[in-house]
Amino acid sequence: MVLGGPSWDVKLGRRDSRTSNFSAANSGQIPPPISTLNNLINRFQAKGLSTNDMVALSSNIHDTSVCV
Repeated sequence: MVLGGPSWDVKLGRRDSRTSNFSAANSGQIPPPISTLNNLINRFQAKGLSTNDMVALSSNIHDTSVCV
């Protein structure tokens, strides 16, 4: 906008649900951001997922991702 380039409106919000539920979001199904690696591995394994699944589902999807 400052340089006079194109602009457009962007719809905000998630497209996979029409509602949100605070108690469901905080029910413990989704690990908190302070989880340890062992805690994350255990939570994913409890759902039948491997550590490879965990990395694939948790990894950054941007072109600048780097595995260390």
